[in-house]
Amino acid sequence: MTDLENLVAALLTIIALTLLLFVMKAVKTVPPFAVGVVTLLGSYRRTIPPGVTFVHPLAQGVTVELRPQEVSIPTPPIATRDGYPALVGAQLGLRVLDAAKSMFQLRD
Repeated sequence: MTDLENLVAALLTIIALTLLLFVMKAVKTVPPFAVGVVTLLGSYRRTIPPGVTFVHPLAQGVTVELRPQEVSIPTPPIATRDGYPALVGAQLGLRVLDAAKSMFQLRD
């Protein structure tokens, strides 16, 4: 092989590896019971359903869980009217209805 053929082979290898890297970065897998929120340069682009999806290689994807989640609230000891200490337990249930709004809109 000549030097020119070696150079062409090296360039084709570099191009093929670069294309393979872009394709691998463009394939996003979203698990069941979740959706993906795709942002490009910090702005919302779209919501992707569960499964395998192609997105722009420079885009960032965040997976948002849609299953209900429970948060345990710490139980401080409180005193009743007659002075006896009591423990009160509580569970807070959270469920995401809209993944994009849960990422970008805040409400007090």
